[in-house]
Amino acid sequence: MLKIYNIEAEFYNYGIVKSDLSHFGALPTKSYKKFQEEVNKNKGNIVVGGGEVFFANWRTLYSFINPYYAHLLKFEIFKKLDEKINFPKRLLSKDSSMSPFVPLKNNSKLFFSSVGGRFYGKTDNNKYIANLLEEADFISVRDKRTKNSLKEYNVDSILVPDSAILMSDLFSIEFLKSKTSSNLIFDNKDYLLLQVGINKGPENLKDFASQILKQATKLKLEIILCPIGMAPNHEDHKILNEMAKISDSFNLVIPKGIYEIMYLIARSKIFVGTSLHGIITAQSFNRPFVALNRKVVKSKVYISTWMPAYQDYNLDFTEINKLSTLMNKWSSNALVRYTREQKLMVSKNLTLIFSNLI
Repeated sequence: MLKIYNIEAEFYNYGIVKSDLSHFGALPTKSYKKFQEEVNKNKGNIVVGGGEVFFANWRTLYSFINPYYAHLLKFEIFKKLDEKINFPKRLLSKDSSMSPFVPLKNNSKLFFSSVGGRFYGKTDNNKYIANLLEEADFISVRDKRTKNSLKEYNVDSILVPDSAILMSDLFSIEFLKSKTSSNLIFDNKDYLLLQVGINKGPENLKDFASQILKQATKLKLEIILCPIGMAPNHEDHKILNEMAKISDSFNLVIPKGIYEIMYLIARSKIFVGTSLHGIITAQSFNRPFVALNRKVVKSKVYISTWMPAYQDYNLDFTEINKLSTLMNKWSSNALVRYTREQKLMVSKNLTLIFSNLI
C-alpha cells in the first residue's frame, strides 16, 4: 500500500521471533527483541496490524510457533510453573513487554490498524495496558466487541473493517492462479471449499461429514477440504485429514502458500469454514460463505458488525442441513455494497495513518 500511495518509507516487518516463511508467501520478520532495540534507538512509526492482537499473551503466541513448548503446556506441572515465570516473555522480550502487540512507543508514533480482540476480566494488567493505549496516536478496530471493550477503559477508537478486505484489489484471480500449483486448479469443477479448525470442530465428525455431503449433493457441488491454519494449536489439516478418511467424496488438498488458499476460495462456489479470514477472503472476491461454529465469537461479531444481512449464514455444525436452503436464497447485492463501502473505509484508514507518518 505504501508503494500504491507512492510514499517513500523504509519498511521493517517484525514478529515475536525472527522468521522466514517467504516460501509460503509471507514476509520475513525480524524478532521482537530487534524491534525493541530499534524503537529505543530510532524515532519512527509503529503500525500494529493483524487479527486478534488485543490482548494476546506471550505464552499463547509462543505455543503457536513452538510445538515443543505447546506440548509441554499439556502437562499441569509445567503449565503452573510457566504461569509463574512466564518463560516466553523472558525469552522473547527481555521480560520488559506486558503485551506483545501493545509496545512501548518511546519517541515513535504508534498506530493500530483494524485490529481485533478484547480485554479479559478486570485486572491491574488491563489498566496498565489501557494507559499505554491512551498514548497511541491512532487506534482503529475491526468490530464492535473490540470497540466496546476499549471503551470500558476509556480508550477511544474508530471502527474500520479488516484490511484483508482489500486483497481482491491487490491480487487478481489471474495473479493468484499463476502462483497456484496445477494440481490445485479446478477450473472444470464446481466445488464447495471446506475448512475446519482443529479446536473448533464438531463433536460428531462423522455425522457432520455425512450431512455436508448430502448438502453438497443437493447443490451439485464437489467438496474440497483445504486447511488455512497449520501452525501448532491450529492444525486444520489434522481434522480435515480425519474427514477425508470418512469418505472418498472428500478431496483433501494441502496448499503450499497463501496465494493458493486465496485462489481456492476465490474460485469456489461457496466457502464454508471456521476461519474469519477465510470468510473475509470470500467476501473480498464476492463468493458466498457460511461461518461455521457459533462459538467462534470473532466471526460472529465481525459479521454482525459489517455484514448484518448475512447473520443467518453463521451456523453450528448441527445446523449444516440448512446449507442448501441458505445458498439457494443467497443474494450478492448486499455483499457487493458492503464490500465496496468497506474497501473505501480501509483505504481511508490507511490514508489517515500515512498522512500522520513522521
